[in-house]
Amino acid sequence: MDPILVKFRNKLLIYTLIVLLSGLLVGYFSGEEFILKWSWTLVALFSITSWLIYFMLFKESRVHPKKFIPWFMGISGLKMFLFLAILISFVFFNKDAAIPFVITFFACYLLFSIFEVIHLLKMPMGDKNTSDENK
Repeated sequence: MDPILVKFRNKLLIYTLIVLLSGLLVGYFSGEEFILKWSWTLVALFSITSWLIYFMLFKESRVHPKKFIPWFMGISGLKMFLFLAILISFVFFNKDAAIPFVITFFACYLLFSIFEVIHLLKMPMGDKNTSDENK
C-alpha cells in the first residue's frame, strides 16, 4: 500500500478514536437521551466512507490528475444523497429517536467532512514518477 494511504489511514483511526471518546464524554455529561446507541455505528459509517472516498480519489488522482475535481464533486454528491437517504429512513421509521439521531448524524457528518477535506487538500496530484521527470 502507498505510504500516503497508510499515513491517512493511521490519522483517520486516531481521529475516529478521538471522536468516539468525545462522544462518550458528551454522552456521559449530557445524559442518555442525547447520545444514541447508534452513535458508534454512525462513527464507523463515517470513518469507513471517509477512507473509501480518500482511497478512490487518491487512485484516480494518480492516473488522471485533471479529473480530480469532477470525481470529487461526483463522489461528494453521491455521499450526500446516500447519507440523506439514511437520515430520512431512520427518521421515518424511528420518530421517537429522530432529534438525537439527527444531531449526532450532523455532528459526525461535519467532523468527518472537515477532516476529509483537509486531507484531500494536502493530497499530492499525479504519479510520483511522472512529476519527478517533469522537473
